[in-house]
Amino acid sequence: KGDLFVFAIGFGGMFEYEDLTTDDDDLWVIRSTNYVSLRHKLGYKNAPIQAYAISYYQPLIPDVQDYRVLTDVGLEYSFLKILVISNSFGSIYDTRPPIGVGKFDLSNGFKIKVIW
Repeated sequence: KGDLFVFAIGFGGMFEYEDLTTDDDDLWVIRSTNYVSLRHKLGYKNAPIQAYAISYYQPLIPDVQDYRVLTDVGLEYSFLKILVISNSFGSIYDTRPPIGVGKFDLSNGFKIKVIW
């Protein structure tokens, strides 16, 4: 808990249903999911502000030309040891999105978390 910098990597598999176009294209697929995560406490060890970044790479198995890259970066401010406010910026890139959805998407989010 007192670490100023945390780095993590991981990998796994997903079995999911993709409804991309019409009933003929609805598929159960297997994707690999791989991530890299960084978290840094700004300032001292008990600093209430943390910066984080996590990025996922999710290729379709066996067609790795079909993949998604998801990234989320943000700042978290914790106070009273039970409340965390975070502001995040996200991006998604999908080489084969559903019809009517763009390949690239950006988002900005604001969250309040209660820790108990």
